[in-house]
Amino acid sequence: MPPGGPACITCREKCRKCDRTKPVCQRCITKGLECKGYPDKFRFAGLATRGKWKNRAVPTVSRDHAVRTQPGTGTDDHPDTSHEESGSDQQHPSALPSCEDRNIERLPILDHAWPQSEGRAVELDDLLMLERTELLLAHFSPSPDAYPTRLDIIRSLADARRLCFSPELRAAVATLSDLKFERVNGCPREIFLIMGNVIEHAKAHATGKMETAEYERLLNACRYELYSWRLKPDRYPNDNPRWPAVAEAFRHACILHTSRLLDMAQPAEAPIIQNSVTAILDSLAEIPADCRLIELVVMPIFMAGADALSPYARHYLLLRFDHIRSHGGVSSEMSVSLLKSVWNARGRQAKHDSSNIPWVWFTRDSGSERQHDYLII
Repeated sequence: MPPGGPACITCREKCRKCDRTKPVCQRCITKGLECKGYPDKFRFAGLATRGKWKNRAVPTVSRDHAVRTQPGTGTDDHPDTSHEESGSDQQHPSALPSCEDRNIERLPILDHAWPQSEGRAVELDDLLMLERTELLLAHFSPSPDAYPTRLDIIRSLADARRLCFSPELRAAVATLSDLKFERVNGCPREIFLIMGNVIEHAKAHATGKMETAEYERLLNACRYELYSWRLKPDRYPNDNPRWPAVAEAFRHACILHTSRLLDMAQPAEAPIIQNSVTAILDSLAEIPADCRLIELVVMPIFMAGADALSPYARHYLLLRFDHIRSHGGVSSEMSVSLLKSVWNARGRQAKHDSSNIPWVWFTRDSGSERQHDYLII
């Protein structure tokens, strides 16, 4: 019985059986080949299961190439390398089978060196510019909206207690990223950070860790930041003249949601609600149907739709969803279905009943847990 663990890199490249002996594969030695060692024990869990990545192996990077050792220290300059390697090197639960174990098409092995700067680990900004990073992101995140911190904020819009990532992590992502952040997410990074703070406060309040008075004070301060924020010309990701409209749509969508968190019961007819809805619609009107940026404003469209009252406003927002689908092939069926549920429920209200019907009500029914994951994506 060969030792456990993944096959060595050389055997994986040649798609043949490996005896998995450490520190080098004896099968490679007997054949006169150089054994390139074994892949990093810390592996991504899971495989993409759709599209061009279906049934493909995970690209791997050798630890020896990914992280360098500080001269004279004897320790790797990376948090993951603080763990001592076990002599037995038991197989990690997320380790993937080698090519001899499954009949799958392999992706290239990324065994060449990652760029380093004066012995320090590469910062996120440098990594994002590499083609091999694009390959990894495409493999594990088929959709740009699947970037973890953005998805975390989106999921927490329905229930702030679902927020998982820390403010420090969101700040690191926003700080270390270049203008690709806006090109991928649409939302300006300053707005992203403000909204993250809003959800953090909402989570603390919902879990009983913050008093209502302090919660209202902090949310009003965040709302003031949103009202006073303006996009600077040097923050445009490219020369597309529609970026200010995208930024304004996100800004007013976040103002709208913050207002709702402060008072979920106020009617949709309230001026503070309708002012935000109108501002979002005006911003969306600046983005033509054939403009690529229309794909980035799904969240503002949804937020405006949740409180849109007039038939023509609702019809216009549905047209915008159609533009997104026809331009980028992105389906918004879940968002549209959720909006129609809200609209239908408001249509059944008594004539003089102006009580609010929050869209989050329709994400908490039995069997709708998965709806959180696909909302606004």
